[in-house]
Formats: sequence, structure tokens, C-alpha cells
Amino acid sequence: MKYFLCLCLFLNSFTLSAQRKHHINWWFVARTGLNIVAASFDVEGTQHCLNKGTCLEANPLMPTQPKFAWSLSMSLVGVDTTYDVLCLKAQKDYCWLPTTLSVAEHTAGAISGWTK
Repeated sequence: MKYFLCLCLFLNSFTLSAQRKHHINWWFVARTGLNIVAASFDVEGTQHCLNKGTCLEANPLMPTQPKFAWSLSMSLVGVDTTYDVLCLKAQKDYCWLPTTLSVAEHTAGAISGWTK
């Protein structure tokens, strides 16, 4: 189920990108895809680490149960994607910044979770 949701988010970003100016904004698709992949590895890495008992969740607002962690992480990916779409429609600069920061944060969490 969780992989189906990730696929739906990615395909939704592809569709939104294609509707913008009748061409595909590949940077947008790449950013969204990386964000989904990084969030997925972050949640799975954290769950791996928690199950082994070698770490604790650093974010006090993030639930430790997998289904809640997945839903919150993918919701935040959806917020990043929505902001990215609205920013691109308004043709503003630095639309890539929130998504890039999210990818960096999730990558750090994934590395931390899988190495412990």
C-alpha cells in the first residue's frame, strides 16, 4: 500500500508538470521523485534502526509506528510538491529550495537510520 501511494504521488507530480505549459518540467519531476525516494528511505531506515533498538526518533513530533510515520512523511512530501507547483505557476525564483532541503533532511535521516 505504501509503495502504491508513493507511485501515485510521483505520477501526480508528472501530470501536474505536464499540464503547466504542455511540456514536462523534468527538474520538477526529478525533485519530486527524489523527495519521495528520500522520504521512503528515511522512514524505512528509521524503522530498521528502531526495531534493532540502536536509536531513538530524533523528531518528537514524528510517530514511531510505521503507518503513522509513512502517512506523515508522505503528507509532508505532498505539501512540498504543492508549494513547488504553486511557486512554478507564479514563476517565482527559488521554487526548488524547500524540496531540496527536504531531500537533504530525509537523506541524512536515511543514512543515520541504515548505518546504526
